[in-house]
Amino acid sequence: MTHLGANDVIRPWGAPQLERLLFLHALEAQCAGAAAQLPPRTLEAWADLARRQALRILA
Repeated sequence: MTHLGANDVIRPWGAPQLERLLFLHALEAQCAGAAAQLPPRTLEAWADLARRQALRILA
């Protein structure tokens, strides 16, 4: 059995993947407020752009 010490860091997905995931969650939270003020067609265009950017980041 492995015991963790005080200085051990748990990275279940590895640091790069976890950082990308946290970045995407932060980006989503920041965009949510601004998106509420956009017209529906503009919102759809931004959502499509964000989706494509997220796929590039995760690739």
